[in-house]
Amino acid sequence: MNIVFEITTDLQLLNQYYKLRETSFKKILRLPDFCGQEEELDRQSDILIARVGAQCLGGVRICGVDESDLLPLESHRHDLPSQLPDLNLDQYGYCQWMRLTMCSDTLYPNEKLHQQFFLALTKFSVSLGYRYGFCLSSKVHQRFYKKFFSQYDCNYWSCEGINVASESKFNDLEHLLCVTDMHSLGGDDFINSQANLNATYHLNNQIKPPLYYCKS
Repeated sequence: MNIVFEITTDLQLLNQYYKLRETSFKKILRLPDFCGQEEELDRQSDILIARVGAQCLGGVRICGVDESDLLPLESHRHDLPSQLPDLNLDQYGYCQWMRLTMCSDTLYPNEKLHQQFFLALTKFSVSLGYRYGFCLSSKVHQRFYKKFFSQYDCNYWSCEGINVASESKFNDLEHLLCVTDMHSLGGDDFINSQANLNATYHLNNQIKPPLYYCKS
């Protein structure tokens, strides 16, 4: 089974991802009224997916900022650069990872699929010009992310005492802010070997490590 990780604008793949996230959020997050259909923020962001052939296995929204914008979790009163001055966010690019969804019904081990998906997510986020990846999640998901990133000696930590804006549809859920310093993953070799944004990563479960490789 050959799994492909790529940033896509393919409408059929995107629609599959939107349906997957709606089903997932309704079931896992217990949000019966959640609508996974395309949002304006989807069109403004980059969507990374995992697929086998024409079947989407999952995806995530990579939402970045420029000089005039804020991340969805920020407000003009409580922006991240002013709350986290030690990170020098005005100098380094940063993004928010949102709507992470991964299908559990796959022949490939789910944990391995998540691991490789996060590697591809980090690789493409760096290629998009971001150093820091922020995510709002629950304690359970935060422990899962920490477990993965710690395997690769990647700096990942929770940010306590930070004011964040939450979406009204998620008001009843935990909102813990965590951040990943993607430049700490693999050192300079990782940073300097940025992926072409038109490239794909392929994962073949018959091949020994490295599990994924770049193919333009």
